[in-house]
Amino acid sequence: MAFDINNYLTEEKLETILVEVFGTVVRNKQFKPYRFRPDFRLDQEKIVVEFNGPNHFCDPNIISSDYHKKELIQSSG
Repeated sequence: MAFDINNYLTEEKLETILVEVFGTVVRNKQFKPYRFRPDFRLDQEKIVVEFNGPNHFCDPNIISSDYHKKELIQSSG
């Protein structure tokens, strides 16, 4: 089976989908008052979307960081 990039979801494709469904999407901007920058924010819907590649599931430091980000986001409502 040949590798075909068109069959995979990319950040750009995800952004297109989010804009089509939700309209306004904030991309890669700081999530105040915290220092991290989620890939996408839908402020009216109170949704944060992170597009995680393979290293987010293999590197213990990244896994820990992602876990803490998730806790902060959830505690923010």
